Amino acid sequence: MILFTLDIKKYIKTNLLITVFCIVFSFIYELFSHQVYSVYMIFAGTIPFLFGVCLSRVIYKRFNRISLNLYNSFIASLTVGVYILGVLEIYGTTNPLVNYYFYGSIVLFILFLAFILFKQKQ
Repeated sequence: MILFTLDIKKYIKTNLLITVFCIVFSFIYELFSHQVYSVYMIFAGTIPFLFGVCLSRVIYKRFNRISLNLYNSFIASLTVGVYILGVLEIYGTTNPLVNYYFYGSIVLFILFLAFILFKQKQ
C-alpha cells in the first residue's frame, strides 16, 4: 500500500509534533538538571526532524506498511537511545547497555532498506 498525498501530509505533521515534543521535553529536563547539560539531550529533537520530516519527503513514494513501521521503529529506538544516553550523561555515569539501542536502530534501518529494495524489484 503506497501512502497517498494526504497521508504524507499527516505523517509529516505528526513528526513535526513529535519533534516539538522532543525539544520541549529536553528543555524542561535540562531546566531541572541543576545547570548540567548534555549534547545528546540538546540535539535529541533533531532525530525525528531529520528522519521523520526531511528524509521521509524524499522516500515517501517507496513506503509500504511494513517498511513504514520499520522506519518509524528505527526513528523511535534511535531517539530513545539518545535520550537515555543524555540522561546518563547528565547523571554522570555510563552504561554499556545503551549501545543496544543503537545496534537495534541499525538493524531496523537495514531491514527497512531491504524492504524498500524488495518492493522496488517487484
